[in-house]
Amino acid sequence: WRRRGIQSSSTSPLLSTNRGKPLGRSMTTIQVDGEALQSEGGKKEESRDSREQQNRILLNQDVGTLHYHELWPVCQDGDFDDTDAKTREFLKRVISILMDHITYQNDRGNKILDFHSPEQLKEVVDFAIPDEPLNLDQLLVDCKDALKYQVKTGHPRFFNQLSCGLDTI
Repeated sequence: WRRRGIQSSSTSPLLSTNRGKPLGRSMTTIQVDGEALQSEGGKKEESRDSREQQNRILLNQDVGTLHYHELWPVCQDGDFDDTDAKTREFLKRVISILMDHITYQNDRGNKILDFHSPEQLKEVVDFAIPDEPLNLDQLLVDCKDALKYQVKTGHPRFFNQLSCGLDTI
C-alpha cells in the first residue's frame, strides 16, 4: 500500500475527514497521494513532491520511446522503482490528454462532431496493424486522434436519450 501512496494508521474502519488528522484514537487516517502521509509512529512520510522528484530522477529515457512491455502490469522483472517511474510518467501523459479533451469538449464554441466520412478518416488515421510493436508515443497520438474525431458526448449541447453533457460520477 505504501508504494501506491496509500497509508493507513489504524485498523478502525472509520476515515478521517480533518485533513489527514485522526479525529479519535480508533480512527483510521487514509490519504491517497496526499501532500504528507501519517505513519503508525506519527512520523511524516515523504511528500508527494519528493516522490515525484525521485521518479523524475529514475527516468533515464523518454517514456515515449518505450514499449508497453516496459510498464506495469506487463513488466514483472527488472528494477521496481524504474518500472514504477515509467508507468507513472506514461499515465500522467494519458491523464493530460484526457484533461485537455474534457476542457475542449466543454467549450460551447466547439463542435459536437467534426464530421469526416469513413474514407477521410482512413486517410488521417492509420488503421493497419503493424508487425512490430509501436512505441508509447504512437499510442498517445492515437489516443489524441480517437478523441479528436469522436462525438463529444460531454459537450454541453449534446443530448441523447441516455445521457447528456459530462457526468462527473
